[in-house]
Amino acid sequence: MSVSVNLNEHTLSIPKPLHTCFSYLLENGDIEGIFRVSGSVKRVNHFTKEFLANPDLDLNKLKAGSDELVFTVHDIATVFKRLLSNYLKGSNSVIVDNSDQLSQIQQVCQKFTGSPVTLVRKTCSILDISHNNTNILLYLTCYLKKMSKLDKTTHMNIFNLAIIFQPHFFNSELINDLEDLKKFRNAIEAYIEYCDILVEELARPIVQPTVKVKIVSVIKSSPAVEIVTIATEKKPALLKRAFSMSVKRLKS
Repeated sequence: MSVSVNLNEHTLSIPKPLHTCFSYLLENGDIEGIFRVSGSVKRVNHFTKEFLANPDLDLNKLKAGSDELVFTVHDIATVFKRLLSNYLKGSNSVIVDNSDQLSQIQQVCQKFTGSPVTLVRKTCSILDISHNNTNILLYLTCYLKKMSKLDKTTHMNIFNLAIIFQPHFFNSELINDLEDLKKFRNAIEAYIEYCDILVEELARPIVQPTVKVKIVSVIKSSPAVEIVTIATEKKPALLKRAFSMSVKRLKS
């Protein structure tokens, strides 16, 4: 189940459990070590399964501290990372898993000396990832930037958040050099800091499917009503399955 999230006048479809967890963290995550400190394995497993079984799960309605459903902020932060891996498409559950794209981005990062904004634009021109992963990339960077504003308490600034979430951005198994890993982390920092540019470059408008219709015949059954038989041109096989609908006669 997905939820619509607005980012810079763009509407993205995001898995609801991801948005539920991050919204909760923004409201309650003003605590040191958010995303860095792991939650209870038992509780994390429990709530990960709960969210996958029931995407409508509302954390705000659960009483933290109760005997049955106790959870901490660190539990939910760890659940978010688990769910993130689950919802990302690809064999390695990362946003960019294509070796050719990684190689091109690597070359850009190695030679790049300009502004972070230019780095964002240059690497965006290389990215060719699924619609699902694109939406998650945009959502993740924008919401991590919001989280970074709590760094006085959490000590999780953009640099630290980029380190924590780097395994979700690029397939590190395809990056062997430590210096290159740092370059990729720099790109992630730029993505988070300039997430509005990232949205501008990558957000794809949601195009509603259209169905063309063809008027087959008009039968005048009364002065007030016309019966119009139409058939779709979307699929030729459906042309024979024309249906009729009543419309009011337009007066000239």
